[in-house]
Amino acid sequence: MVQFISKHTLILVYSFVFAGLMFGVYHTSGTTFFQELGIYFVVLLAFYALMATKPVQKFLANRLRFIGHRKLNFNINYLIIGVLGFIIFHFFYLGGSPALQSLDIYYVEDVALLRESISKETPKVILYLVSFSMKAILPFLLLYLIIKKRFVLYWILLTITVFYSFSLMQKSYVVGLLLPSIIYCVMNRRILWAIKDVGMIVLVVVSLVVISNPPGGNRTNLNPSSVRINLPLAENVEPDLPLKEYSKIELIARGLYSRILIVPGEMVSGWFETIPAKKPFLYGDGYRVLAKIRGREYRDYSSELYLVLNPEYKESGLEGTVNVASFMYDYANFGWPGFILSGFLLAFLLTVVELFFADNFKLKLSINLFPILLLSSTAITTLLFSGGWGLSILLYYIFLQDKRE
Repeated sequence: MVQFISKHTLILVYSFVFAGLMFGVYHTSGTTFFQELGIYFVVLLAFYALMATKPVQKFLANRLRFIGHRKLNFNINYLIIGVLGFIIFHFFYLGGSPALQSLDIYYVEDVALLRESISKETPKVILYLVSFSMKAILPFLLLYLIIKKRFVLYWILLTITVFYSFSLMQKSYVVGLLLPSIIYCVMNRRILWAIKDVGMIVLVVVSLVVISNPPGGNRTNLNPSSVRINLPLAENVEPDLPLKEYSKIELIARGLYSRILIVPGEMVSGWFETIPAKKPFLYGDGYRVLAKIRGREYRDYSSELYLVLNPEYKESGLEGTVNVASFMYDYANFGWPGFILSGFLLAFLLTVVELFFADNFKLKLSINLFPILLLSSTAITTLLFSGGWGLSILLYYIFLQDKRE
């Protein structure tokens, strides 16, 4: 059993993620879409079982072994200097820490506008560098410095990066930043170190919740069309409830429960209910590269479905996105046959990553757990590229692959 878990860790983790999605779907729409979900999961397991056979494993292992022989030599200090330089530049670009600036703001809408301004009209190259830094480079560097026991540099980097994640006013950043280190420390019985990181996550998340709820509350005379909200349900806690009846701790707890266990499944139900009843299948136009190759217009349903799933915002002119589980993007393009494509791609990806991290269980789990959790609300391609998963694996290959843990 231990050997089985060690060899098939990632598909087991994803199975728990999928179970959470089903719980959210059931909470939202009962068993209406369980047949579709069942088709996808059976296809995924079938492809994974096929790729777990000896001939396929041997073929893939030989290809990865060939890549592994081509070692790349880089000094990690250059990476540290580069990312710290970018953080300093970004603070100058933002004019300081937006989170600290928000302490002087009195209304909720103004805090939302300030949070939006961090990315609004910002050059894409800066946004990509922020994403790569927060989702791959900085989490990897903190993990690397712990492994190499370079503790002075670790504490300096930890202090700067936690403050940076707080300043960007996105709660998920600090979780992705510290979760790899937490997993590694727990597995190496450095419990106090793990508790320290958990405490930092709680501190940052609670601080951001407090900041996003300033004393002035909502300002009714603000033009709603000027506010852009992403993942509307992710930040709300059963909006019809009188929120004043709950303490801040209760609101945070209920918000996390909703965000983790309800919202991802709710989005899956929403996409099933909308496609193709209200929106047609895209037949490839939902893939940016494929649409460009075919000379077609790219359709981004994560944006288009926002007002369809949230019609109450239509009159206010609000904009946003409704991200969903990875396999739903393939369903949106091809219907249930898209589950075959999605199941194959994920099975192949998980198999390759398992082989790539062979005999390195601790680092496999530390580096790959959070990206797999994000498959509940992110497309595979987005996660691999702009989401930083691919970069994290590349950094492991360059700096840590020979460090057996």
